[in-house]
Amino acid sequence: MKNKTSYRTGFTLVEILITSAIFAVIMVTVYSVFRTGTFGYKDIEENLQAQQSARQVLERIALDLRNSFNSSDNSTGFSGKYNEVSFFSLVDTFVDGKFLKKYALVSYKLQDDKLMRLCRTGKEALNDKSEVTFEEFAPGIKEVSFGYAGIQQEESGIAWKDSWLDNNTLPLAVRINLIFNDKSKQDFEKTVFLPLALYNNE
Repeated sequence: MKNKTSYRTGFTLVEILITSAIFAVIMVTVYSVFRTGTFGYKDIEENLQAQQSARQVLERIALDLRNSFNSSDNSTGFSGKYNEVSFFSLVDTFVDGKFLKKYALVSYKLQDDKLMRLCRTGKEALNDKSEVTFEEFAPGIKEVSFGYAGIQQEESGIAWKDSWLDNNTLPLAVRINLIFNDKSKQDFEKTVFLPLALYNNE
């Protein structure tokens, strides 16, 4: 007597379609998670790079400002505008295998998405016709601005200004604001107090 029981050896079309749909949902979910993680990592990396670049730029400007001094008894030589600043400072120079401090005229300004720095040392600091010109200091800067703090005589307080036109005194502090020309458009700010100005106003 023959066994009439039959066994299935394959899948029906409905089973294949259901399996394919489940597999597609799983793959879409995995891809979405992977894509989110990848872009999240790239954003974090870009933000960290922007923060590191901003910190380096701000610290360099801050160092120059902290070493600022009066150019003479009658003038500070400090000129501050909203997006440009110029002053006399002591800068490190490498001579004969040693680091030495030299007086210099230091300026910062924005030009074509690049923060430019001028540093004329020694006698060149006082030479308006010097061949020493601005050099690229930091690329990818969308905006740079400076604010200047001075004593407000009427109210015996401190007031912030967009420019510094007083040639007889140094500002008490300079506030630097940087915006990089990247996706994050992060805004970085640092306030630098000028020791010599604080000393003279005690």
